[in-house]
Amino acid sequence: MLQARSKYGIFILWVVILLLVFALGCGWVQIGGASMTIGELYSLCKGEGLKKGKYACEGKKVTIYGYLDFINVFDKKHYPNLSYQKFRLIDGPGILEAPNPWQSYTESIEVFVVGKSGDRLFEKLSDVEGLPLRRIVVKGVIRGFNAYTNRGFTRGIYLEARPEDVELQ
Repeated sequence: MLQARSKYGIFILWVVILLLVFALGCGWVQIGGASMTIGELYSLCKGEGLKKGKYACEGKKVTIYGYLDFINVFDKKHYPNLSYQKFRLIDGPGILEAPNPWQSYTESIEVFVVGKSGDRLFEKLSDVEGLPLRRIVVKGVIRGFNAYTNRGFTRGIYLEARPEDVELQ
């Protein structure tokens, strides 16, 4: 009888330990402490290289900043047939001083808005369209995709973010 209780207690202890490990492991891992540029994000992800067809940074949470490319904003109000809502951030040296930022940006990343409706977010984005460019800070999850080419594919990344995790500055 004593052995049965002891085995049962050990089993319960292992279940609790496994649940704690699982619960702690399911959280997002934040890359870096502060926000980083788009170029720094690409360097971090691509610097690690592909492992089993994916970047090690995929699925991790990151905070980045860039400037709204207001030509590339796609929301349900203006594009009702799209199954997604997204916008693009651009960045590069001297982008704010350039008369035409689309000729001087060197990095860009798409941000797909997920979760509840992003109508208010896209209204805010449309309010800041035009020059000068507005800085946007995004907290999101890095996702990867295969872009197929004539010689195989290249791996790309984008962000998934909730509307409340996008801040206009």
